[in-house]
Amino acid sequence: MLLDPGFNLTLRPMKYPDFYEMYKNSIKNTWTVEEVDFSTDVSDLRNKMT
Repeated sequence: MLLDPGFNLTLRPMKYPDFYEMYKNSIKNTWTVEEVDFSTDVSDLRNKMT
């Protein structure tokens, strides 16, 4: 696949910094895998869910 010669794959300089800021704020509204401790899930499934 060929890209348009004017297509820029770099993050900086940003053409629309407001959109990037909205993206960063939207990430804060959802949980990520790094934030949740799954270490007790198997134990909970075996002992508490049955």
